[in-house]
Amino acid sequence: MAVFAFAALSGQFAGAQTTPAGTSPQPGPVTQLYLQLATAELDPGRVYRIREASLDRKSVEITFNDGKIAFTRDVDGRITGAFFEGDANLLISPPTDEERASLSLFTGAAILSDEFTSAYLRFDGDIFNELKPGLREVEDPAEKQEFYSHVAPIGRNLAENDAMRLLVSFADASSLAPRDKDQYLHLRVSGTSHGTYDVYLDPMNAEPVVVAQGTQVRDGAFLDVWTSFVPGTPRRRRTATESPDASQATAATTASADPDGADSGSMRISEYVIRAHVIPPTRIEADTIVTADAGTRPGRLVLFDLSHFLRINDVSLITPGGEQPIEFLQNPAIRGSQRERRGNDVIAVILPRQPNPGERLQLRFRYSGEVLSDAGGGLLYVGARGTWFPNRGLSFARFDMEFRYPPGWTLVATGTLQSETQKDGEEVSHWVGQQPMQVAGFNLGQYARSAASAGKVAVAAYASRSVERSFPRPTPTEPAISENGGRPVSVHPPALPPITFDPTPTAHAATVAQEAAHTIEWLSSRIGPYPYSSLWLTQVPGHAGQGWPGLIFLSSFAFLTPEERARAHLSDWASLLYSKLMVPHETAHQWWGDEVGWKSYHDQWLTEALANYCALAMLEQNNPADFRLAMEHYRSVLLGKTPEGHAAFEAGPVTFGSRLSSSKFPDGYDAVVYGRGTWLMHMLRSL
Repeated sequence: MAVFAFAALSGQFAGAQTTPAGTSPQPGPVTQLYLQLATAELDPGRVYRIREASLDRKSVEITFNDGKIAFTRDVDGRITGAFFEGDANLLISPPTDEERASLSLFTGAAILSDEFTSAYLRFDGDIFNELKPGLREVEDPAEKQEFYSHVAPIGRNLAENDAMRLLVSFADASSLAPRDKDQYLHLRVSGTSHGTYDVYLDPMNAEPVVVAQGTQVRDGAFLDVWTSFVPGTPRRRRTATESPDASQATAATTASADPDGADSGSMRISEYVIRAHVIPPTRIEADTIVTADAGTRPGRLVLFDLSHFLRINDVSLITPGGEQPIEFLQNPAIRGSQRERRGNDVIAVILPRQPNPGERLQLRFRYSGEVLSDAGGGLLYVGARGTWFPNRGLSFARFDMEFRYPPGWTLVATGTLQSETQKDGEEVSHWVGQQPMQVAGFNLGQYARSAASAGKVAVAAYASRSVERSFPRPTPTEPAISENGGRPVSVHPPALPPITFDPTPTAHAATVAQEAAHTIEWLSSRIGPYPYSSLWLTQVPGHAGQGWPGLIFLSSFAFLTPEERARAHLSDWASLLYSKLMVPHETAHQWWGDEVGWKSYHDQWLTEALANYCALAMLEQNNPADFRLAMEHYRSVLLGKTPEGHAAFEAGPVTFGSRLSSSKFPDGYDAVVYGRGTWLMHMLRSL
């Protein structure tokens, strides 16, 4: 899955830590290097006057007209940062109409031509010598000390933001020397007409130029992406198979890859072997072996995502001679970033040597924590608090998963159930994917099972005898991105009235299973065979659904009987959504999103639009009036106004993916991807 992941923004946001959240017990040389990068201070001996100096990059010009600048102390023999105050200019020219329109949405102009009075810089290139012609010594020691004393605390507070990205540059091959061709530059500018914002130039990123601003509004913290592009060229698309090492650590990136394919990155996972002990209501303890193949540009530093509710206990490299403990870092995501909103940390694993291209490696992770959410009523939610296994973005891999859990609970997972046994007073179930999958998940609840079938495909719905504690008052706004390896929650949820009675989900479970079976039969005859051997639908708290390979998380509201929906006084749209659209939509994701993925965040909308339109095509065949109601609903959402008077469709084109949700359009993703995406499918069909 390709989603924007901003790992280097904090500043005005509280919560950025100055030391890693978790480290290996004995910090090794790379951990020590990370700590130096994260605490790099300005050097009182490197304070200069700067005049008529510039940093010229393609599509980006930074000009320091007049002022003072202090550079950081050396880290591993390199200057990695600076702080400037004075008079300076910034000029950024996006190359495409879409990016110019995006920039204009946030700044009022298609080209960013801005003056700034201060800036914090972080880099891995030789910026000092590039600016050297414009530098002059500050001869007055008192003036020098005064400037240093003023800016040193600011630099100290911002140093950690880029530490992980710089570590990727420093941890090169068999040494820790910076890569000559990796010229990363992060500029945080202040004293502008647009407030404080960040400019990133990172050649390791799919879209090397990114301008973004952290914004706090009533709906939460957002990282507004003003523009993101490849300088001077049409937007380059990437596949979802490259290792995300650089992109996970950089300021802005897609968790996807180069069009050259899986081998072009540093490492690609081919198999997961997961042994998990699930301890209701919230805890999991896991031992996961990851098999990965080194690409053509392997490095020593390998990055993973993992829920910040889970703590890594140890990481080891499995070799023919036994297991070798290796160094690792667990770095918290920055508040407001997409990674933080998905609930994940960055895990950096440091290999003892650089792998050879094509070499197969096996890494063992042992970790534990409170990653499950207890909603009450015998309902747990796995996936609401980040990814539960070390993940490197969406790429197809084989999954072998074994779970231990207490009696009285039912566990359902992706893949095919191989066995169910009892051992030491606990249930043990073993699940194996029949084919490579992009994501894997499980759900645990106190369920009753209702079975159906679609030809040779086994279908079952798992529902509890009650609903979650929060029912029927779900949180008004759920995040647009809920963790399933990154899959957004499906279908924009409507406002729901209070419900005064106690629903019984098991009463409607058989109907849910039959509806999914009918969808499988209907779609299989039109778009190809169902991709898996079974489909399990499990009740989860909240009002949104989510599709995994062979497993669907289905809102408790979808388990209301017709009588219960009538008593609940749901709106026409809400009733239609939960009774006739949600199950077909999530079932259609078994094709669009699970069997067929996307190349980058720019293409992600296609899977949602195709899944939604498949559900609507079924609806139209049986009830054209309901089809028209749904299409008019999406039209009204797109035309709906924000408090500032902007129509929802102004959030941007469908190709902006997760960028559509911003401080200006908190629900922009839902409105545009589901609304405009569905109408685009309908227009294409009509043509």
